[in-house]
Amino acid sequence: MNDWIDINERKPKDGSVVLVMISDDDKGDGVVRTSYFDEFFYDRAGRVWNAPVKYWMPLPEPPKKKRWKPNEGEKCFWINEGGGVCWRFQWNSILDDSIRNFTGLYRTEEEAEEMSMKIRRFVTEQIGEV
Repeated sequence: MNDWIDINERKPKDGSVVLVMISDDDKGDGVVRTSYFDEFFYDRAGRVWNAPVKYWMPLPEPPKKKRWKPNEGEKCFWINEGGGVCWRFQWNSILDDSIRNFTGLYRTEEEAEEMSMKIRRFVTEQIGEV
């Protein structure tokens, strides 16, 4: 796995998709997937990301196994930008696909909580307590 890179030391290449560690006074610190172009970070909807970026890293290699995809109308769980676990019904929409590709969709709340904890441990190992 790659190490986090201080945004003041080096910026991502234009057009790259990266993970960023952000600091938001209202929501706290978090890790998000974002695009970088022309000195700005962009969210999935193409809007400029307003929260200050502390660190970034290239995306890790994608998983080798096929991800689970819920059936239409099936309840599933996902991890929000702050690391919290939420639930929703799958409707095979663009939003559902985006969530599935961004943080993953999980069969149970326990699976989502376990992955959220793995992400938190990873971030703590990389940059320390936030």
